[in-house]
Amino acid sequence: MSSVLAIVSKALFEKMVPKAVDLGAVVDTDSYMSNNKTFDGLKDGGAIFLVTVRPPKEALWLVGILENPKKKGDTWSASPNVAPLTDITSIIKKLKFASGAGLKAKKGALGMSLQTPRALTDDDEKLIRGLVKSKPESSQKVHANDAYMKAVDAVVHKHKPSAKVGKFKLENRRKPFETIAKLKPFERAQVQSVLGKTTIEDVAKMTPGEDEEGDLQAMDMVDVVDTGSGAVIYQMLLWPYGDGVILHNETTNAISGICQHGLDPREEIGKAWTRDLALAWLEGAPRLKLWKGHIDFSAEQVGEDDDDE
Repeated sequence: MSSVLAIVSKALFEKMVPKAVDLGAVVDTDSYMSNNKTFDGLKDGGAIFLVTVRPPKEALWLVGILENPKKKGDTWSASPNVAPLTDITSIIKKLKFASGAGLKAKKGALGMSLQTPRALTDDDEKLIRGLVKSKPESSQKVHANDAYMKAVDAVVHKHKPSAKVGKFKLENRRKPFETIAKLKPFERAQVQSVLGKTTIEDVAKMTPGEDEEGDLQAMDMVDVVDTGSGAVIYQMLLWPYGDGVILHNETTNAISGICQHGLDPREEIGKAWTRDLALAWLEGAPRLKLWKGHIDFSAEQVGEDDDDE
């Protein structure tokens, strides 16, 4: 039995929970969608602790607890959550996780560091449960399931082929962990920014599916190119299952995270930027043999008419 800490991205949380809702309210959700192998330990029991990172000071909130979930397809389902929204920021430095690595995120990167689900120790679980009130402090109840399922159902959207071309194009797919010795300094720095204190060489020695960071060996790196000038403007790093980050060219500065198949912006991106990226993804993902569902774009983001759905 192994409980799991799993993130709900900022963008997804704000689709699930109205702005007027605050700590103490109960988010009535019973599902979490993921194929990450860390969840396999739940087959013998345990819970999924859903968390999200809230601005402006990177507070870590417990969104809910899915007790003894069962898997059906891509979704883990349980009885509706009854745990209230709780600020658990105070225990961040006390969490160890089954890996023993703890949580040592750089300032501004807490959400990114939690994109990979983490198996909890019994002590970790006690720490979290110890902060949860047995009775909600608020009478507010948020019915979030419909919003959640619509937002993360990464393989349902079926966009028609489009001749539209935006400002971006995807090029130069490579596998960092297959060519470690040939990585350029900025590529190594970008991959290392995702790994934190664990080195690239250490991750390369891990066993995917057993070591929670070992799945990162499947990481893809892709350039995002300006279609007008041909200049590379971003690098996109993608890893299982539906997570990643988009970094300014040859830097470790993120313009957007990718969490639970959706964009999780770190800077103002706007509708036009999102549409251009969506068009680039729909054209480039199959051409470069990336899993098309890794990033899920709505019809609105792609710029499709309602009749095209």
